[in-house]
Amino acid sequence: MNNPFRVFKIKREERWLAVIALLLFTALNALTVGSHWADYTKPLPHGGSWTLFTSHFEMSGYDCWSWLTLTEGRVDFKTIRHPLYLTILYPLYWLNTWLMSLTGMNLATLMIALLIVVSATYAAVFFFRICRELLSLSLSDAYLLTALLFSFGHVMVPCMVPDHFAITLCLLLMTLYIMGKKMEKGRTAGAWQGFLLALCCGGVSASNVTKVWIAALFANGKRLFQPKFLSIAIALPIAVLLTVRQIQYYTIERPLKEKNEKVVKANKERFKSITIREAKSQQWKNQHDMKKAGDSPLLQLFDFSTPRLETLTDNYFGEGFQLHEDHCLEDELIHRPEFISYHFWGNYAMEAVIVLLFIGGMVFGVRHKLYLLTLSWWALDFTLNILLGFGINEVYIMTSGWAFIIPIGLGYLLKSISGKRLTATKAIVLFTALFLWTWNLRLIVGHLLSL
Repeated sequence: MNNPFRVFKIKREERWLAVIALLLFTALNALTVGSHWADYTKPLPHGGSWTLFTSHFEMSGYDCWSWLTLTEGRVDFKTIRHPLYLTILYPLYWLNTWLMSLTGMNLATLMIALLIVVSATYAAVFFFRICRELLSLSLSDAYLLTALLFSFGHVMVPCMVPDHFAITLCLLLMTLYIMGKKMEKGRTAGAWQGFLLALCCGGVSASNVTKVWIAALFANGKRLFQPKFLSIAIALPIAVLLTVRQIQYYTIERPLKEKNEKVVKANKERFKSITIREAKSQQWKNQHDMKKAGDSPLLQLFDFSTPRLETLTDNYFGEGFQLHEDHCLEDELIHRPEFISYHFWGNYAMEAVIVLLFIGGMVFGVRHKLYLLTLSWWALDFTLNILLGFGINEVYIMTSGWAFIIPIGLGYLLKSISGKRLTATKAIVLFTALFLWTWNLRLIVGHLLSL
């Protein structure tokens, strides 16, 4: 691609979808920000904004670190896992600080909401584009499968919280679309194109750089291992991300950490109640966090003890797609039980339908290279999160990183059948999307309006 930004140009047939997505995600983010508008828009309080945000924001374990960064410049996330996230947020911190001095309002929540709305809207556009251009689906089928994807509980929720998941979803779908076009036309991905995709995806979430390389392998084949591609698209982004992270650490993170430690020390008595609350929170976290496989740095990343059957039933194919009524949107590291059952038998029936749609799409999609690429991404996540147990206690919040495999598989299924089977399958997909939209929106809106 000569102009790397032309991928963001909204095409004529995508305009209505973009408008619908923009309005929908704006409304969802307005719910989040509006739930505590008076508190969220307060200027920086004396002693910092940590308690101001964390005492009010609770959405299934997603983090509001970006609000804290934009409000007072503090960095509470691990930049080694998100090397470029601070690079995105810090200019907004300067802008918010200036605007706060002019208006007397903290606009951090609105700025992040705008970033999430744009990311989620483009995620919908890129998925719709995959359906139309790579799967060659009709306009109605593309709309149907896009609606299905964003009806999933933990695809919907990331599109309205101040975390990185909506941005990550957008970048992954953009990568899938770009590499899919290369495969469709029999062309190879350029080294600098691979560099930009690896830099962006890996910069927001470091583990996703592997997915870019897998996509490049599908597009380029053995040519991936040419010296030029290896040096520019693989070695260079790693070097850039590590360099950026180190510069940020010594110029921003460490000085801020030292400053915060001095503030806490100088106000030890005033922060006593916060310290007690954090100690209780840590006690719950120790009991409900991952059951670490060992004491070594590597084994501490994995969990082989958490029951897999309950994880798959209640969290992976359960909460990830249908939010639970009990402990709705609560944080597992604060007071949500690890496993929750549904009261309504229909939820388990819907879970079975989702699994069958996944399997049905796999049967018809596995013959296609694009689906195999998507399947390899899912296999990577499944191995990491389920087989090895990395982040298994909150595995549902990773749903947006892999769940698009289901509607993509269904796209191949719809292309492969006809007649009454096609009509019945579309009816099932439509019912699933309508049920999930109704179920999840009811719980999300009810939760936020009750705060």
